[in-house]
Amino acid sequence: MAATPTLEALINDLIDQRLRQMQTAYPAEVVSYDATTATATVKPLFIEAWRGPNDERILETIENESETHVENVLVAFPRSGNFRIVFPIAAGDTGLVVVTKYSLDRFRDQGGQQDPGDLRKFTMSGSVFFPCNLTPDDSALDASAGNGDTDIYAGAGGASDYLALKKDVDDIKTMLDDIKSEYNGHKHGYVGGGTGSGPLSSTGPSDNPAGTPATSISTSYTPTYSKNVKVESN
Repeated sequence: MAATPTLEALINDLIDQRLRQMQTAYPAEVVSYDATTATATVKPLFIEAWRGPNDERILETIENESETHVENVLVAFPRSGNFRIVFPIAAGDTGLVVVTKYSLDRFRDQGGQQDPGDLRKFTMSGSVFFPCNLTPDDSALDASAGNGDTDIYAGAGGASDYLALKKDVDDIKTMLDDIKSEYNGHKHGYVGGGTGSGPLSSTGPSDNPAGTPATSISTSYTPTYSKNVKVESN
């Protein structure tokens, strides 16, 4: 027969019960994603565990996994003014869910400063999903090389000081072809010194002095970019 819990153990159990109702942040896996609303259904990857009043370890029993899913969770994309960065979210992706102090329901419906209505604190209705490199070690992104199809680096120094991202590489090719056609039709511009290595270059000899008129513009350059990331403005 188990010993009767002490008053201290009972109080600690009540405190622990309250803490289990408060969510702060947790790793989660995407179950489904709606790009039109930028919301996801996510599955928390932590299973609730606690100690009972007799110091026994208790693990939450999950009979139906779907009952653990959190629906209509905002997906956080970097955004300021009319500019934002968005990228695909798919089932199986992982990230971190951050939980606000109060429910976001009224704020999402009306905006501005709001009485949250629901006085419960740190509940699942305040969840915001941040897609990030929060993965098991065996599937973590190797960010050391910087040459993967899904890598984007921004900064000064080298050939990537400036980077334009478009929805499709054909869009870039079309723009370059338009520039080529316009230039070759008028030929009153200058391209400095040599054949160069970029998309716009003189076809003259490599020892051309700077300022020599270019005879034509080549658009044979094929830009390298990631189809998985998009930068856009409204």
